[in-house]
Amino acid sequence: MNNKTIPRRFNISSAEMALIVTVIIGVLVNSSQFATVDNAYNIVRQFVTNAIIALGMAFVIISGSIDLSVSSVMVMGAFLAMRFVHISLALAILVPLAFGVLIGAINATLITKVNFPPMMATYSTQMLVKGIVLVLTGGSTYKPLVSHEAFSYLGFGDIFGVIPFSLAFFVVIFVICFFSIKRIPLVRNVYAVGGNEEAARMMGVNVVRTKFVAHIICSVLATIAGINVAARTGAAVTAGGDGYDMLAIASVVIGGTMMSGGRGKLTGVVMGALVISTVANIFKLQTFLSVYWERAIIGIVLLLVLWFQAVGEHGIGIKNLFKKNERS
Repeated sequence: MNNKTIPRRFNISSAEMALIVTVIIGVLVNSSQFATVDNAYNIVRQFVTNAIIALGMAFVIISGSIDLSVSSVMVMGAFLAMRFVHISLALAILVPLAFGVLIGAINATLITKVNFPPMMATYSTQMLVKGIVLVLTGGSTYKPLVSHEAFSYLGFGDIFGVIPFSLAFFVVIFVICFFSIKRIPLVRNVYAVGGNEEAARMMGVNVVRTKFVAHIICSVLATIAGINVAARTGAAVTAGGDGYDMLAIASVVIGGTMMSGGRGKLTGVVMGALVISTVANIFKLQTFLSVYWERAIIGIVLLLVLWFQAVGEHGIGIKNLFKKNERS
């Protein structure tokens, strides 16, 4: 009998491959500025905001839903934090979180009780929240007259002078989310509901409650991202959240989560967010392409990932596409 050990296959995910390719491109484009400690700090601070929102988006997408309101909820979270920070640090954090719970519950109610399509329900709340922010701020950037040193530390503080506090804060959030989706049945049920809602219901899973949990987590994390941005910038910019909903979805999909629901890993979502943040950073360091190409490149990457997902899940390829057209 041959006792030779069979070497293990080296598997690499699409998110890991995308991250490696992105880093290589960054080095080739501008190695003198890209591969520096200061630039790594810039990427990390941008990454934290993207990743927090993307984690929340992952919960709703895995559950078979979606949330387009996160961009406006993030801005409202920043505004509420700035509005109450001069009163107390506790209110600057608790009030935005309470608002996140409220919006998540409204989204879930519209989807599960009123039977609105998730995209239309959350787009409606996006417009509602954005309108309220514009009314409250008069359409301009809101900045409190008095700053709060402890609150500013959330955005710019360093632990031992090395680790950005915002990164450590994100790690805590990730660990909580990772533990919840692995160990807490009410949260882990998002996989069952997203995979097959009817089958999940037959197994005794409370579908409505699960979607409530997913949407509340998503909105709460969006407000936390808003708090992080407010702490970093010291203001609430009314247009500051524009596009973050699409970037969150792109991070989730690049991370390997299926848009059809039921499958996805939070570690992949984090890598997807890191890819998006690194791409944005590379565009700021280069001069031969217009910055407007940034979203176009992200869109191309997203389309490719979605195509590969379709091929893997349904066998949809170019040949099959032409065959279907020939039959019709």
